[in-house]
Amino acid sequence: MPQQIELPQKGITDLNYANMQGRQQVFDVVLRMQPVVAGAPIQAGILAPGNYIGNTLGVDVRIDGLGWPVVTGPVTFSANAIVRGVVFNNTVALGAAAVAVFDGCVFLNTVTVANGGKGAWAGCRFDGTSSIQNAGNASKCVVAGGVHTSSTAHVNVTLPGGEAV
Repeated sequence: MPQQIELPQKGITDLNYANMQGRQQVFDVVLRMQPVVAGAPIQAGILAPGNYIGNTLGVDVRIDGLGWPVVTGPVTFSANAIVRGVVFNNTVALGAAAVAVFDGCVFLNTVTVANGGKGAWAGCRFDGTSSIQNAGNASKCVVAGGVHTSSTAHVNVTLPGGEAV
């Protein structure tokens, strides 16, 4: 249970009161942060630095990486996902019902998108032999502000404004 800050009964300014409220909110957030331990399968939550095992994620997830955690095994997203700051050095698959957003991630291998799946990649890198292989409509997969150093081209992907190479 978060510790409550007691406010004095008198003599406090509005600014001091607002500052105390802000500090309480930060304190509450920090108490709830429980990073996933390295070595475990990738799952929803905050990933601490280290290596993680691949996994199939069949429920809506939000994954935030701290210090560039690396997922070493294949990952399958079957539902909605928001993923930030994670390195994937194995395959990533989006199922037909998946809707995924990747922000600031690094891909070192193929990303496959089943027909019907949707994905958006913002500020991501595609290195090694990585590319997006979309079996569906190109309008369902969008890469914006990414860097593509891989020699393998994306298939059925929309690149608004291009992609740095």
